[in-house]
Amino acid sequence: SFFAKLEKKFGKFAIRNLPIKIAVVMAISYILWAFVPTFAVKLVFSPYAIMEQHQFWRLFTWVFSPPGDLNLVGILMIFILILFGQQIEQAMGTFMFNLYIFGAWFWNTVIMLGISIYYYANGSILGMMDVGIWAMYYFDYGLFLAFALMYSDARVLFYFFIPIRAFWVAVIDMGLMAYEFMRPTTSTLNRGSIIAYLVNFFIFTDHGRVSVCEARTARRQRNEENGIMIVAWRISLDR
Repeated sequence: SFFAKLEKKFGKFAIRNLPIKIAVVMAISYILWAFVPTFAVKLVFSPYAIMEQHQFWRLFTWVFSPPGDLNLVGILMIFILILFGQQIEQAMGTFMFNLYIFGAWFWNTVIMLGISIYYYANGSILGMMDVGIWAMYYFDYGLFLAFALMYSDARVLFYFFIPIRAFWVAVIDMGLMAYEFMRPTTSTLNRGSIIAYLVNFFIFTDHGRVSVCEARTARRQRNEENGIMIVAWRISLDR
C-alpha cells in the first residue's frame, strides 16, 4: 500500500513516544502561560501577528499552546494525550501514528491559514483568536476518534465513573464537535479547526484502515515469534 511504501522509505525517521514528547512541551507551555504570559502568548495562532508582523513561527508553535488555564480539564487533556496516544501508537505503529499526528497539524494549519488569507485579502484581519486553545481540545477529540476506531469495544469511564464503550464516547465527541461547529458564537477559525481534524480523521480511515490492520497483524506476528504477548492497557475496565 501507499503508506507501507512510505514507511519503508521514511520509517527510520519516525519519532517514538510522540504523545509523551508533545505532553511534556504542553506542560512546559502551561508553566510559561502561568509565569511568563507575554512569552506564552507568542505561541498562539494569531492571523494579525502572522500577516502584519510576519511572526511565521506561530504556524508551527500553536500546537504547543496550552488549552486554557492549568485546571482539571487541562490536566485531563494531557492525560488523554499520553494514555490514548500510546495505545494508538502500539496498535498502528510509530510511523503511521506520526503521520496521523502531523497530518492533523498540517490540515489544521492549512485551513486556518487559508481562512486568515481570505479575510486579509478582503481587507479584514482576524485578531488573536482562541484557536490555539480550542484547537487542542479538537486535537484530543480527533485522537479519541482514532482510538475508538481501533478499540471500539474498549470500555472507558465517562465522567470518571460511568463505564461506556469507546464507540459511544466517540459518537458523543462527534456530537459535541457538531454542536460547537453550529453554535453561533463559534469563531470561523474554530470551525476551520473542526473541519481540519475531521478531514484528517476521514483521510486516515479511508486510506489508512488497511494499513492499520496490516500494522497490527504484523506487530502481533512479530511479538508471537518473540514469545511476547502485548495486552492493551486497562483504560478503566477489562475490554
